[in-house]
Amino acid sequence: MKKPFINPTLASKLLLGLFIGTVGFNAAACGRWDVICKTKAAANSVAKVATDSGNAVASTATSAGNTVASTATSAGNTVAATATSTANTVAATATSTANTVASTADQLAKQGAAISAAEAKTLINGAKTAYSASATEMTNGYNASVNQFKSLLNDALTAVWRTAGKKVVNDSKTLIVGMKHRAQNLDAAGQAALNRVKRAISANHIDEQARADIHALTKAIVYGGNDIASSVTHSSFGIQTCDSVGAGNVGGETCYMMIMQTYLENGKYKVGLARSFGVAASPYPSDIGVESTFGIFWGPGGIDDNTGASIGLGLGVMLEEGLEIGMSWGIPTAIPDPSSVIPSFSISIGVGAKGEAALTAGYTKVLTKL
Repeated sequence: MKKPFINPTLASKLLLGLFIGTVGFNAAACGRWDVICKTKAAANSVAKVATDSGNAVASTATSAGNTVASTATSAGNTVAATATSTANTVAATATSTANTVASTADQLAKQGAAISAAEAKTLINGAKTAYSASATEMTNGYNASVNQFKSLLNDALTAVWRTAGKKVVNDSKTLIVGMKHRAQNLDAAGQAALNRVKRAISANHIDEQARADIHALTKAIVYGGNDIASSVTHSSFGIQTCDSVGAGNVGGETCYMMIMQTYLENGKYKVGLARSFGVAASPYPSDIGVESTFGIFWGPGGIDDNTGASIGLGLGVMLEEGLEIGMSWGIPTAIPDPSSVIPSFSISIGVGAKGEAALTAGYTKVLTKL
């Protein structure tokens, strides 16, 4: 049996056609036997797939690039905005701090400015209003003190206590005269602190600035600018503004005081505001009227030890001109021998002599302690 005849050329064409068909050849686009057309079409199809793939990759890369760029831009904008916000906050804080410092400095300067004679009268009148809430307690305390001691306060006892008081003054001459001179010759910073204290006393106001000011004055006036000795006997130093009223031969005096303990209590030099009142029979001229005075004082013990009944007298001018001294003794129950009680003394500065005053009762009340 004969084998069928196969045309090799035709077989090749058929195989090529089948191959071209497998790569997506569209039979309608070329003639059935147009091998060249079909080959081009296949190549174009492959090229299109490659192009489409390239475009897809390029598009993806472009999209990814745009996303990265957008993210970077957004991050950059966020960083820039944060930096700007932080800079604005820092600038605002710095401005606010500067304004606060400037405002505080202005306030301190105003409070430390010189006090005229007219303002001094305004301050003492302001104190009467600021301390009015304590008026009833002061009156009751003073009346109780007078009733307690009035039968004992006679001329003979006055002479004994005056002698004791003058001995204390003479024994403390260096300290007392030095305090008076240093109070009269404060530097600019010290005088500003004194003026602030006077205004704070008048307003019945006490704060950390007052503590700093009275501390500076204590160092300057009592210790000559040296640090407060830690070994000093427990005592108190103060600045006072007194309102003296004369009527015939009777002088009355109410004082408003800022007191500082010269020793630490719970790590601080405690500061307080107090008010005292007493009436002293003395040779005041009947026309003396009302006189506001500035003074300093020293006393044994702490702030709380200043509250209560006392007896006191005016020693008049002693040691040198312009140095008027008053002395008082805190007496809780009965009048002891004067040598057994350490007195407090006050120095009035820059006032005319009032002369000596008889021994009388008094009362002091600490109103605030910081």
